[in-house]
Amino acid sequence: MRLDANVVLRFLLADDREQSAAAERLLTEAPAGSLNLSALTLAEVTWVLLSHYETPRALVATALQRVLALPAIRTEAAVADAVARFAATSLDFADCALAAEAVATGEAAVSFDRGLRAFRDLRTLPPPAALQELARG
Repeated sequence: MRLDANVVLRFLLADDREQSAAAERLLTEAPAGSLNLSALTLAEVTWVLLSHYETPRALVATALQRVLALPAIRTEAAVADAVARFAATSLDFADCALAAEAVATGEAAVSFDRGLRAFRDLRTLPPPAALQELARG
């Protein structure tokens, strides 16, 4: 089963008595590895916590790590890597997910964002260089 951001948010925020209790029960009582958590869902959770609730970045990173540590949660290695990158940098979660996915697949990241250069294990290219590389085959 795939988790939606609102379930994760209710679990983390405990801001709705009924929904938060249901989310907590699901996340803590579901069988090990039965709940799939995607990078897209975590990107939404991160955005909501940072922008709407103005949660400090360090607390958001800790909250994401807490969710990933739950036995019921199953995710791709790149998602866990994205969370680790988010915790270690000032880049937004989407950039961290892009970097993690590119590294996992051995691809370059094509971006104008120079912040991605913070990741030493990631090859980054601006669009013109990417087009040249693609033309060379």
